[in-house]
Formats: sequence, structure tokens, C-alpha cells
Amino acid sequence: MKKVLSIMLAFVLIFSFAGCGGEAPQKTVEKTLNAIKAADSKKASAYIDYNKLVKITTERLGTSHSTDKIKLIFANLQYKVISSSTKGNSATVKVKITNTDMSAVMANLYQEAIKVAMSSDGKDAKEKKMFETYQNLMDHYSKSTVDNTVSIQLLKLKGKWQIQSDDALTNAILGGLIKSLDTNSKTNTTNGSGSNSTGSATSASSAPGSQLAQDIISNNTDYNNSASDTTSK
Repeated sequence: MKKVLSIMLAFVLIFSFAGCGGEAPQKTVEKTLNAIKAADSKKASAYIDYNKLVKITTERLGTSHSTDKIKLIFANLQYKVISSSTKGNSATVKVKITNTDMSAVMANLYQEAIKVAMSSDGKDAKEKKMFETYQNLMDHYSKSTVDNTVSIQLLKLKGKWQIQSDDALTNAILGGLIKSLDTNSKTNTTNGSGSNSTGSATSASSAPGSQLAQDIISNNTDYNNSASDTTSK
């Protein structure tokens, strides 16, 4: 009788643990952010749309040296889980994400882009110069960080928690890169009357030629043509 009861208890415990269903949402978020920090696309892609992060970054910073540019942004990523709640197959994990303030980096990169475009160097030399400038700026502003607190939404799909990425989370991971450039764009259309919250980045990007600078950074403009266009203006 005791043996039968022991077997029954063992089955109850097995099914109870099975019902708990894998790792907690907080653990999923932590594993994802750790993978992003390490630029481990394979691990991160198991929980989040990693390709979206890459696409947005290359759209803003160009395809030249794109892998290295992305690694430099992710390397300084820090986070702190504030709270976590679960209701059925959905969960919310509130996290404070800290990263290099990309608005400061981009403000200075804008200025350098105009100088590089005006130089007589060839395209390859200019791209190399822009990447070296980017590296130096990322190092210089590594301690100039920005905090973003976001509520990360997760859904359990096929027994596994998946992060539902949105603009707020993407912007936080990228150190405010999206918000900075979106604000810069709006500022240009309103003759420099943007919000003061973006600081020096807004004032730098609202200067004449800022759209050209963004095109140069993102490789949308031919370097040789851009130099003559700027001179003519």
C-alpha cells in the first residue's frame, strides 16, 4: 500500500512541475538582454525579433562596418528588473534599461559627416574615417548613459515565453537612437523648434545640412556627390 501511495505521489509531483511550464518570464527577459549585450543573434532570436534591432541600426548607421557598429552599441547595455507579473499566457516584466546616450554620439557624428563629405578622400577612405569617428565617439560617451524604464510584454507560445518587441523597448536597447533621430527629423521640419529634452543632439541636427549628414551616415548618399551638393548650397 505504501509503495502504491509513493508511486501516486511521484506522478502528482511530476504533473505539477509539468504544469509550471518552463522558465519564468523574468528569466526569459534576462536571458534575452544578456544575449543582446553579447551580440549573440542565435540566442537572442529565440525570444525576440533580433533582426529588427539589426535592421533599425543599419538604417540609422549604415551598412558599412554594420556588425561592429551594432556590437559597440550593445556592449554598454545594462539593465535592472523592477517587477514581474503573470496572468495566464501573458506576462509583463518592468525593466530599467541603461545604455550609451546615442543622441550625444549622433550629434557629433552629424558634424563629422559634413566634414568628411567635403574632403577630397575617396569613398573607402571616407567610410573608414566615419567608422573610426564612430568608434571614438562610442568610447568617449561610454559613461554618458541614458535610462529608459519599459514594460516588456511577453506571450507564452507553444509553452515558451516570447517577447513582444515594440518601439519603446527597441529604443531603450539602442540607447535612445530611434527617439533621437525621430526628434531630429521633426525639429528640421519645424525650423529648429524641437523639444529641449534631446539637448545638444537636437541643436546639432537642426543645423543646415543635417539631412545630408544623416544620408551620409546611413550610406544613402554618394560621398563625392554630397560634397558638391553641400558646396553649391
